[in-house]
Amino acid sequence: MNTQRKIYLTLVILAVVIIVLLFFLIRPLVAKVKAVSDDFVEKNNSLVSFEERGTDYLTRLRSEYFDIESQIPEINKYFLSPDKVIDFILAIEEIATLSSNYQEIREVGSPEEDILSFQISLWGNFPNLIRFLVQLENMEYSIDIYSLQIVKVGERERGGLREKGIVVLTGDVKSTINLGVYVKY
Repeated sequence: MNTQRKIYLTLVILAVVIIVLLFFLIRPLVAKVKAVSDDFVEKNNSLVSFEERGTDYLTRLRSEYFDIESQIPEINKYFLSPDKVIDFILAIEEIATLSSNYQEIREVGSPEEDILSFQISLWGNFPNLIRFLVQLENMEYSIDIYSLQIVKVGERERGGLREKGIVVLTGDVKSTINLGVYVKY
C-alpha cells in the first residue's frame, strides 16, 4: 500500500472515530448541559417569583399589623395575666357563691403554653348551674369549656357531702366543668 492510501485510510478512520465520539459522547454531554441550564433558568425564575411574592406578602402582613396594632391592648384584656390567676379563681368562687352553688376548683393536667386548665365541681340545683354558666360565659377572659358533666346527687353522696359542709337537697345536681382559660405571657 502506498503512503498516500495509508494517510487517506488513517484520515477516514480518524474521521469516523471523531464522528462516533461526537455522536455518542459529546452530543449527550451537550444535551445534559442544555437540560441543566434550562433547569437552572427555570429554578432561578421560580426563585425570583417566590422572592417577589414573599416581599408582597411581607409588605401586606406589615400593613395589616399596623392596621390592628392599636387594637392589641383591647385584645390582650381577654387573656389572663399570670399574676391574675388567683384573682380568676376568686372570681369563679364568687360566681359560684352568687349563683348559690358549692364549688371545688382545682388546676388539672400540665398547663399548655397559653392555656391554664381547671376542673370545677359544683353542687346545687339546675337553675343555679345555669346562672353560674351564664356568668362564667360573661367573664372578661377568653375561656373554652371542654366538657360539662351533670349528674343527680344520690342519697349516699349527700351524706358524704354533709361531712364536708356541703348541703345538697333532694333533686340537686353535681356538675363537673373542665375548662381552659387563655393566658398571656
